[in-house]
Amino acid sequence: MRTLKRKSHLTKYVSYKKLILLVFLFILKAAAVVFTAEFFGRLIGGVSDGKWQVFVTSAIGLGASYVVLTLIGIISSIFANGVILTINSKIKMNYMQFFLSGKNVGQEIDGHLSYLTNDLKLLEENGIKGELTIIENICLILLSFSYAVSLDWLTTIVFFLGALAPVAIGQMQNKKIEVASKALSNANEKYTTNLKNLLLGKDTLIIYQAIEEAKNRFSKSLYHMEKSSNQLSNHLKITNELSILAFIFFGVILPISVGGYRVLTGHLSLTLFFVIFQLNGSISNPLVEIIECLTELKTVKQISTRLTEAEANTVDIPTQMRKQKIDTISLQNALIRVGEKNLIENLDMTIRNGDKLLISGPSGFGKTTLLNTLWGKFQLDDGEYVINDEKVLNEKTFDYLSSFSLIKQKPLIFNDTIHYNVTLGKSFSDAEFNEALMNACLTELVEEKTSDYIVGENGENLSGGQLQRIEIARALIRKRPVLLADEPTSALDPELSKVIHANLLSSSDILIEVAHKISADEAAGFTKILKFPKE
Repeated sequence: MRTLKRKSHLTKYVSYKKLILLVFLFILKAAAVVFTAEFFGRLIGGVSDGKWQVFVTSAIGLGASYVVLTLIGIISSIFANGVILTINSKIKMNYMQFFLSGKNVGQEIDGHLSYLTNDLKLLEENGIKGELTIIENICLILLSFSYAVSLDWLTTIVFFLGALAPVAIGQMQNKKIEVASKALSNANEKYTTNLKNLLLGKDTLIIYQAIEEAKNRFSKSLYHMEKSSNQLSNHLKITNELSILAFIFFGVILPISVGGYRVLTGHLSLTLFFVIFQLNGSISNPLVEIIECLTELKTVKQISTRLTEAEANTVDIPTQMRKQKIDTISLQNALIRVGEKNLIENLDMTIRNGDKLLISGPSGFGKTTLLNTLWGKFQLDDGEYVINDEKVLNEKTFDYLSSFSLIKQKPLIFNDTIHYNVTLGKSFSDAEFNEALMNACLTELVEEKTSDYIVGENGENLSGGQLQRIEIARALIRKRPVLLADEPTSALDPELSKVIHANLLSSSDILIEVAHKISADEAAGFTKILKFPKE
């Protein structure tokens, strides 16, 4: 298995032109800081030497330099926020591309929801902003250190080495921080799952008097999440406090003593010492901040690694594919396994253009799984799947995808308009839309509520039968050669079910329907019947 090396989020998602401009702004800001230190030192020197002209010009220069520093700071902050906006948008879209393209993503929706909200927010705060802070502080340290060394190298070196003392403290806590960060990520995912279950399952919990048990489960996940967050915060706080203590002793007291000695022995003027002292804050403080950012970057290492792996395993999603005529669909000695169980085995079937196949039988024998295999969501574990005499291989991109429509047993409804739920944003003429509504028996509903009616979260504003007919209209409007239907009329009354079935039987070249129960009159319209389980 190849190792995925994580790049900086800045170089990975932002153009080099923007990065160079951002670094230039940081350098300008650092130069302004150096000027403020210079004018501050001259101001103090003018006071100590009793030179009014030096004092006045230095005060004016100090004020002007702070104005320039503020303006550059505002411009660089706005530009940096624009960079963060670009990175956040690309990261979230890349992860959604991975999720939408993956046939078997291997995680429940709650896990992805938690990652896209909580984890990626943490990545922004501790990762992306941390990298920007590091670059800005490096620019400030380099300019301040270079100028300070030109004034007095010994005092500057002592200041600089003293500022490095907190590094050792940070290294001592790194492992604990990584472990605590991983624990928080896992605890937060479980907490989000329990929270969603509690919010969505309120009615069921009340009916079955399971409120207390659900509250206990939620309370445990809440406690573990908060405890993990608390432990991570404690490790970070301890690291920061010890680093500050080391900085005070070795970054302030020691270098001031050395600088004072240099002034007393005549190797350094008081004015230049104040300049170096002022510049020390532009060296030591950014250095401590860099150390803190490096520590925080470790807290998002797992989050960033997951993103890198997702991007490496993303495949292109086909958006426009030519509908191909389907003459034959054939399964030969097909085996479909779920876990360790052979759900479907030794299945042979051939469907030709014009066939209407009914797959009947009780639940739990793989009827829905078979439909999902035919359109490409799952792959055969053994045997052959042949379309138009061409073997369908286990590839990520399913070449015949645009030839299949699917009516799900549980309609997937978006919190949007009826029109969007039928078209999914694709362009269809009014005639095509109205025809699909008529064949799905939705014309009366749309005339009453209009096609712009918002169906609500999970379609809560409509009945189960209306939602099922929206799912049917979504499939019919595309007029694809093969229509896969999983219990398409289970939520409809018998009379409406007969009308819908008649429309389904005439709507495509090949119809493959799964039904648990179906009337004799409706079953008579099919040309083939396959009963599960196979004997």
